[in-house]
This record gives sequence, C-alpha cells and structure tokens, in this order.
Amino acid sequence: MEKVQFQLEATLPELKDLHDKGLFSKHEIDQITKRRTAFETSLIRLKTRKDDFFKYAEYEINLERLRKVRWRKCGYHVNPPGPSASTYSLPRRTLYILKRATAKFPGDLAVWLAYAEYAAHQGMTKVVAKALNAALQHHPLSPTLYLLLAHHHLHPGDTLPRAASSSAALDLPRREGSGEGTSFSLEGTGPARTTFLLGLRVLPKSHTLWREYAKLELGWVEGLRRRWRVLGLSESEGAPFDGDAAALVGGDGAFGPEGEDARRAILSGQLVVHALESALAKVPPGDGGLDTGADPAADGMAFREGMLDMLRAYPSPLRATALAVVYADLERVAAKGGRDGARARLALLTRPLYDRAYEVGEEARDIVLDGVELVDALGAIGKAVRNAKNAGPEWGDVAGAWLAERIADADNADLQRYLLTTLGALTKPAHAPPPSLLLRHLGLVRTLDPSSYLPSARSHAAQHPADAELALAHVRAEIDGEDDEDTVRRACTAAAQATTHTGLDTRAQTAVVALWNEWASFEDANAPDPARAWKTILAASLRAPLPALHPAILAAYYAAELARASDPSATLDTIVRGYHPTPPFFARAFESLLDAGAHLVPGGRAQGANGKQRRGKGDAAAHLYGAWRSACRADPERIEAALRYAEHLLALGRGRDAHVVVETARREVDDSAALELEEGWTRLVDAAERGVSEDEEMEQDGSGSESGSGSGSGSGSGSEGSDDEGSDDEGSGELEGSGDLEMTF
Repeated sequence: MEKVQFQLEATLPELKDLHDKGLFSKHEIDQITKRRTAFETSLIRLKTRKDDFFKYAEYEINLERLRKVRWRKCGYHVNPPGPSASTYSLPRRTLYILKRATAKFPGDLAVWLAYAEYAAHQGMTKVVAKALNAALQHHPLSPTLYLLLAHHHLHPGDTLPRAASSSAALDLPRREGSGEGTSFSLEGTGPARTTFLLGLRVLPKSHTLWREYAKLELGWVEGLRRRWRVLGLSESEGAPFDGDAAALVGGDGAFGPEGEDARRAILSGQLVVHALESALAKVPPGDGGLDTGADPAADGMAFREGMLDMLRAYPSPLRATALAVVYADLERVAAKGGRDGARARLALLTRPLYDRAYEVGEEARDIVLDGVELVDALGAIGKAVRNAKNAGPEWGDVAGAWLAERIADADNADLQRYLLTTLGALTKPAHAPPPSLLLRHLGLVRTLDPSSYLPSARSHAAQHPADAELALAHVRAEIDGEDDEDTVRRACTAAAQATTHTGLDTRAQTAVVALWNEWASFEDANAPDPARAWKTILAASLRAPLPALHPAILAAYYAAELARASDPSATLDTIVRGYHPTPPFFARAFESLLDAGAHLVPGGRAQGANGKQRRGKGDAAAHLYGAWRSACRADPERIEAALRYAEHLLALGRGRDAHVVVETARREVDDSAALELEEGWTRLVDAAERGVSEDEEMEQDGSGSESGSGSGSGSGSGSEGSDDEGSDDEGSGELEGSGDLEMTF
C-alpha cells in the first residue's frame, strides 16, 4: 500500500488547486480520492490486467472533460488565470498511467497504440515519436506501427488515424481545431521515407507498406511540382521533357547541370517508377503479404489490382507513367498463364473502362466512360472475351466473375441481356467452364431470364454431373419448373447417385444433404404412398458412404411426421427401433420438435392439428431427451444433449428441472468435460436472467403507461388484469420466485 499512498500524495497539490478555483467541491474531491485509491490498488495486485489501466485512464479523461466544462461555466475562459498545478495535471496523469501500462505489458500492441494515440490527441509530438519508436522495438513486425510513424512525420501535430491505431480501449473526445490530415509537412517526407524503407526491409512482402510507400513518393513529387511551379518566374523553352513542363518554368539552370538533371528526373517520376518496380518485384503473383491475415484473396494479384485502383484515383500528372509500370508487369504475368495470368489478362483488357488522363479538379469515378462510349467499350471487351484463344480454363471463371459484377451493376436491361449473352458463351462445353462459373451463370439466368433457367440447369449439370452444388441447383430447377413427376424423380435419383461418394469437403457435403432433403420433400408432397417413398429414401441414405447424410434425412422424416400431426413419442420409438439413430439425429429432431408448434406446453396434453388431444410436446421433449441420452457414447455428445434440454427447460421456467438435468449429466462425464458443462450451464443461466430482467422492465414500463393513461379505470379492472397475468405467465413466476437460476456447481 506504500505505492498507492505515494501515488495519491503526488495528487494533493492538484486537488487543492481544483478546490481553490471552485471547480470541485470538498465532497467531490473525496470521491475522486476514493476512486483513485481503488484504481491504484487494482494496479498493484498479483494479476494485473491491462483493462485496469485503461479504466483508470478513462476515468482521468472523463475527469478532464468535466474540469473543462466547469472551467467555462465559471468564466475562466474569458480572463484565464496563469498556469497552476491543475492546469495540465489531469492529461499528464493520464499519460503517466498509460506509460505505466506499456512498462507492465510491453508485448501488447494495443497498449502502445493507446499510449501513442492519447499523446497525439494532446499534441505531444515528441512523446508520440518516442512511443512509436519504442513500440517498434517490441513489435518490429507490425505494419501498423510503421504506418503510424510515417503519418506522424508527414502530419505533425495531427491525431493518429483511429482506423489504423484501432485502440478502442479509450474514448477520446475530438480535439478542437484539428482533424486528421489537416496539415502536411513536405519536410517530413525524408523521415517518413526512412520509416517505410526500414519497415520494408523487415517486411519485404507487406502489401500495405508497399502501397503506402508508393503513395508517399507520388505525394512528394506532387508537392515539389506545385512548389516549383509557384516559384517559376518566366517561361523558357527547354529540352523535351516527359513530365509537367510548366513546373520547369523559370528554373532552368538554377540548380546547376547536375541539380537540373536531378530535378527533371524527380518530376518525370523516376523515384515513383523505382518504388513501383521494387514493389512488384518483391510481391510476386500468388504470394500473400505478411499483413494480409487469413484472407485468401489477398495475394500478389490482389496487390496489383489494389495498386491499379490507387493510381487511377491519385491526383498526379504521373498517373500514366505509374500505370504503365504496373501494366508492363501484368503483361509478363499474363504470358505465364494460369489463374494469375487470367486475372492479369482481364486487368489489361478492361483498362479502357477505368483509365483516364489527369485533370485538375476531376471527379472521382469508378468507371470513367458513360453513354455510347461505355456501350462500345463493353462490346469490345465482350467480343475479346468470347474470342479469347489459348486462355486456359481459368479464363472463363475470372472473366465470368467480372461479367457477373457488371451485370449486377448495370441499370440498362438491354445491356444486362448483352452481357448475359456474353457470359453464356463462356459456359459452353468447348470452353471447359468450371462449376463456379456455371453456378454464377445459373443465378443470373434465374433472375433475368427465368424461361431459360431449367434448360440451362440441365445443360450445366450435364457438364459436371458429380458436382454437388450444380446437381442441387439442377434438382431445384426440376422441382420448380418440370410438370412431369417421373422426370423429376429420375433427375433426383440420378443426382443423388452421382454426387454421394467419399472424399467430399464440408461445402460439398452440405450440398449433398440439401439435395437429398429436396428429393425427400418432393416425394413427401407428391408420391402416391409417402410412407413407402420415405422408406426407400431412408434405406438408400443408410447405405450411402456419407456419415452425415442418414441422420439428416432421418430428422427430415421425423419433421414430416410432426407436420402430419403424428404422435411425436410414438414416431420416435418407431425410428429408434428401426434405425438405431445417432446423436446428430437427435440434435436435429429436438429442434424440429420445438419448431413444430406455435407454443410449447410445459406438460400435460396439447391439442393437435386435427383438434384431438395428444401428448404435450413438453412430455415429448423429455422422451426425446431420454432416447438422445441413451444414444450418447462420448462426453461431448452428453454435454450437448444436456445443455440443449436444459435450455429448453429454462425457457419454460423450469429452472429446478434444468439444474437436475445438468447435475445428472455432470456425474456421467469426466472432470475436464464437467468443467465444460459447468461453463455452458453458467452461460445459459446468465442468458435466462437477462431475459427475465428485460421482461420485468417491459412489464414496469407497460404498467406505468397504463396507469398514466387510464385515469378512468377502476381498481377492479386493475386487479382483474393482474389475475390474468399471473395465470397466463405461471411458468415465468416460477422462474422468478424459485431462485433456481442462481444455482451453481
């Protein structure tokens, strides 16, 4: 506690000054001291968390906000007194707290970002630079730190970008008279360039660092161009020059022969060209940057496409020169073929839609053409796409994806049909289209040309009969568009036989299960004898080499029987005797049981669809859980069953029964599984308690509004309403009064 006492004693002059100025009362000073004592105590315990530092800093930030409000309220802003002990003490103390956090958690990047961001918010430029440099010593592989340090050099005195720092731990108010990017220091280009080159030495394949470094060089040349153009005194003719000739006016010979050559080289964009060539050489196609995370699309070609988007939008006369460098690299990539080659070829083919010469004050646009020029350009691109030779099978998929995006963005029906025709040409068997392209084409045909959907689905499915997703689309098209039931039945049977095999990935298995469900639903609705049709499908799914198929189809059969108002317990007994289902079936069947009716009955008997009384679904749920529990062979299966049934009981207000279920399951599993069961039960109880609290608040709001608006209602109506509420929400009353939800292990 000596450390706590030392920290609190250091705040005495500040607190005395705040009281003397009338900004805080004595009671408020005592409360501030108590809060600081609690915060300081939390910082010296054995297991200190970074959230303790953040909460402490957040409290000091809010305290400074309140001090500024009262400062203006007292009129000190009109005739401000001289600096005193409390003038800058609160921001300085906040910075000290965050600095202590960096010393305690040097390996946590969020702590360093919060420290640097707060220092930048207070305008402490030297502290920001020291903080970011210190953070780089602990996190040299973080591209974010290099970007923030370069931003600090280029925009001294500005706050750090929130998107880059991402320190959501502190809620910082917007600083008055400042904004992101309001100032630009051309002299800071040198330190920023050094920072980028240092980061690229450590992270030579970082997409973000290369892209921002190229923007830095473009911005520096643009800044010099504008400055030298303003300093031009008279016009003079010089040698042929590939750049902004107006920037050379009045400057010929002023820098000497070597200096003049260097100036011309800078203005012609040689530094930009060198930066782009280095970036494209370090990030080859198909290579993912170190800062791209788990995004599979962030490869070398995505880097090149992003570089094209950046250069097309950047306001600089060197736009054409920089784009030429990227296009030259794309031509080399396109010559190698493959998927990367197809993407490069598409980028070269579509550049007339996006490229334009630089103009001062130009409007930012994605596609720069419109009207007849746009139609002509798309026509030329469509013709080139159809007539592409030796492009490889990847060309159809890449070009088809681009055409699909253009179709979705087009607002002209004729243009959509033309692009759809072009896309349809890529789906011919001669082009060997992949299943992904065929699926994309089917989705567009279903929306824009429904009459061609069924023929297209049949044609596409014939090209890849073993593809599960294509077969699923074909089956759905047959069910929706074919009138002959035998034709639909043959299509379903053939698709199920062709797609159900081993070695399928998760996505294909999901499609196969959906296909069998579509088949079963069709037979259930159209077969002369649905029971016989279900028996045939269930037998076929039982023999299928796909473990997840049979439980799903068996659960679909159970749901279909519930829809026919069959007795759920008797149906379940029949399934258990005939098929010996596994736990995955019971998990699906339990959800089907809960979804079968509009309301769940806690017990007794429920009314069926035919008006007859049958066993309530509350009893059926207990019966199903008993069979589910008997089928479990592993601890995770027992945990899943117990928690799902306990959640159902909690929803009915039967907290004590739910606790018994969980306790019984706890005795059947080992210690590690018991901990997992306890965590799951705690989550269920917390969720149920939150639901009860929300219901109570709604009831209070409703009773308050009723008493305020119904001045003429008597006491009899009020008591009558309470009686109805008690009888209708009997389960809720048990949930609130029993206290079972607070039980723990």
